[in-house]
Amino acid sequence: MTTDEAFSLLGLHTCASMEEVEASFRQLVMVYHPDRNPDRSEWSHSRMSLLNEAHDIAQQHISLHSENLKRAPKQVSREILARMQNILYAARGDILEGIHLYYTFSLENIHLRSEGVRRLRYNSAKRSVKKGVIQLAKILQEAPDGKLKQYARLCEAFGKSFYDSMLITKICPADTSPNYKAYKHYKNAAMILDAYIKLYFFRGDFPRQDITSRSIALCERQLCLILSNYRETIWVPEAAIKLSLFDNLQALAEFEQREAGQRPD
Repeated sequence: MTTDEAFSLLGLHTCASMEEVEASFRQLVMVYHPDRNPDRSEWSHSRMSLLNEAHDIAQQHISLHSENLKRAPKQVSREILARMQNILYAARGDILEGIHLYYTFSLENIHLRSEGVRRLRYNSAKRSVKKGVIQLAKILQEAPDGKLKQYARLCEAFGKSFYDSMLITKICPADTSPNYKAYKHYKNAAMILDAYIKLYFFRGDFPRQDITSRSIALCERQLCLILSNYRETIWVPEAAIKLSLFDNLQALAEFEQREAGQRPD
């Protein structure tokens, strides 16, 4: 029995739901069951055999169709994609607004964060970055696979790692201990990373940042040095946060520059 024949016997179209198949099957059982047809036993058994076969085929067809739908890529309308793109750019804007505020008030300097207005600006900057990250997480739940989702994931990763960096409050007094030696590498790398972020996102908004490919490589090297040569010091967690921020910035910058290069003038 073919699928079309099975659904035809059930009195349904092949696009019927499982509920419709079950309802039709129950109704037809009431018609063809041998208990309902004591005078036509052979005919009744024959009809019930066909009905059971049709029921099994229809169930298999619907189950297979449901699995295929689950595996198929999400089809999203242009309007929904446009809305997601707008939310993405707004979320990216919230993150960058918080970062700009953070640097405007020199809040990368931990000792300034507890001073009056700067304390308020520090909290505002954190809220703005966190707001953007939350919005990006929502997009990632809904967006189909593709460049928009890839871009949202890169922006979210960068925003998360910058937020983690904003929460660092550790300082280190000067001495001759391994902790202070690790801190000097950490501080130098952090200053380069801050300058790199300012230059990439806010070119012209802050004093000139002398960043070269050599200094960028030095930033990464010093953070890796802490993780490899100063594993017993207290600066390993902070170095790991900064290295994550560095990697996520690099990945985001590469994506944006590649996409910008592909756009027509």
